[in-house]
Amino acid sequence: MKSTSVKVGMTVGESGVVKVEVVINEEERACETEAHGVAHVHESHTYLAIPAFKEGFAKSVACGARTLKSGCGKACWTAKVKEGEGGEVTGATLLELCEKVETSGAAQYRSLDGFMQMCEMYLVNNGTLVDACL
Repeated sequence: MKSTSVKVGMTVGESGVVKVEVVINEEERACETEAHGVAHVHESHTYLAIPAFKEGFAKSVACGARTLKSGCGKACWTAKVKEGEGGEVTGATLLELCEKVETSGAAQYRSLDGFMQMCEMYLVNNGTLVDACL
């Protein structure tokens, strides 16, 4: 019988991001690291500051579909790079977005920069954004 190891880690960076990572086993982590250049298995981030959000979310959405929730519960989005948007993810890259709280759930499209700028309002006055993989 193969054993499974679980590692849980939490770090707080200087820029105000809290990173929580749960790794189910080292083989799965190695696979993800090779595929995306970052360990991205079962990982979530809590952003406390706009610079940390801009840096961290751009990297995480480049690796795959994400859920982004405001700490106050007023917004919840799923976000992924729009199909056909190949290459390096930049501020101009289009995201396919679906808001889960106030709309019918229909997809809409915004640039990465435009979406992040819209989400900044959830970080002012000690707000938070939680970024998790789907």
